[in-house]
Amino acid sequence: LLMGDSFAGALYSLGPGLEAAWSVGRRLRAAYSGPIIRVRRSSDNAEQDFSGSGANGAVSAAAVAAFCGAGDGFLTTIYGQSGLSRNLTQTSTTLQPRVVASGVAETMNGYLSARFFAVSGLGMSVASSTATYNFLHNGTSSTLYFVCNANDTAAFKTITRNSTGSGPGIMWFITTTEGAYLQVDNGTGTPSVLHNTGTGFSGAQLFTNLIDADNATAGSRSTIWRNGTQLTLTPSINTAAVSSSNSPGNFTLGIQAGGGNGFDGLISELVVWSTDQSANRALWEANAKAFWGTP
Repeated sequence: LLMGDSFAGALYSLGPGLEAAWSVGRRLRAAYSGPIIRVRRSSDNAEQDFSGSGANGAVSAAAVAAFCGAGDGFLTTIYGQSGLSRNLTQTSTTLQPRVVASGVAETMNGYLSARFFAVSGLGMSVASSTATYNFLHNGTSSTLYFVCNANDTAAFKTITRNSTGSGPGIMWFITTTEGAYLQVDNGTGTPSVLHNTGTGFSGAQLFTNLIDADNATAGSRSTIWRNGTQLTLTPSINTAAVSSSNSPGNFTLGIQAGGGNGFDGLISELVVWSTDQSANRALWEANAKAFWGTP
């Protein structure tokens, strides 16, 4: 899985069911040859696409900073690399994540990353996606992987959410008091899954989350790894049924569907499968650690 002299991509040996593949800092698939991100510079609001290059497919942080000059740079688009044309976008200039601050690129381990702030509305979403990710809450086995660096300054920091709390969907947070926090809703007010680690944490994080929301054992409805170690969860006693209905909100990154609980820190990568990827977890995490330098 680790990349050598010729580009293969972090996803080349993993299983089927890839539904979303977004990265701020690198190309993930050899089959994908399009741009990785689109950046707007603050000086004149000009926009430019940036692609990955080299053996590891990295986006040049220096090139992005040069485009932005002495000003700031913001993400308008993180292009979907799954082949399904599902891009994360933000059209409002005041609500876009930052990738360059006063001429200096935002980076993790030297690679371009996106700075989110705990500001209402600041985040990105997949347009017209209320039905797209139903597998996350309808009982289908699914896997989420992401890399981030969380600041410890906001109680709830949203990684992703496609529920407004009143309908089916998922909510994935990092919190100062409960650590990793997953909730799978079915629209009844009683979640199918409500798991957290009971301990808050900040700094560089590499998470892998497996969801099996209709498992007969409530405590087995999700498993979460952080930096390669499986976390002990505080499970709910919920045995609520899952729902196959559409979510009320679009799939989001860095903010909840209703606009609040914004992430505070860097988000680098998010990949989603509609399959159980537990057999490939260690390979994926080793690859991510090698690139992003997570613990």
